[in-house]
Amino acid sequence: MNTDTISRLRALLAGYYAGETSESDERELHRLLGDASLPAEFEADRRMISAMSLFAPSDGFEKRLSDKIDQMATDETGRRNRSGRFNITLLLRVAASLVVAVGVGATLFFHRPQSGSDLTPEEAYLQTEFALAVFADALNKGCDGIRLAEGSADDGVQKALASIGIIVDGSGIVENDKTI
Repeated sequence: MNTDTISRLRALLAGYYAGETSESDERELHRLLGDASLPAEFEADRRMISAMSLFAPSDGFEKRLSDKIDQMATDETGRRNRSGRFNITLLLRVAASLVVAVGVGATLFFHRPQSGSDLTPEEAYLQTEFALAVFADALNKGCDGIRLAEGSADDGVQKALASIGIIVDGSGIVENDKTI
């Protein structure tokens, strides 16, 4: 084999492995791989492509496959037409529509407009004033509690320091009559 033939063989193999060869390219590839002067580096490719050609579909395979698909589609359509009389999805749709209709009807039937629930502006003002007074009272009680807690904490610290013999006065800390 000359270098041009080997280059052509490499290009055909690359196209074959990429799935980009035509039938004429594949026939040429089989012819080149069947050549007696094939270099040893292409022996694995020759064996693999020869084995792959054993699994090629027989003549008329595509026609038989297409006919079988058409037959299965026809059978399925016929089966669908026979079972179309009692379709479960249709039954579920009707049931859902009935539930919605009954729900809307019951809501409209049992709905009673509320009368006299609106407040006059004076009543609304009094209610708002009362709510604000209750809120202010609760806020004041909370502030008083905080002040009481702060005072209790200071008294507690003073008692604890006094119990261990330390007295705090304005000028510093006095321990056992000695200013520190």
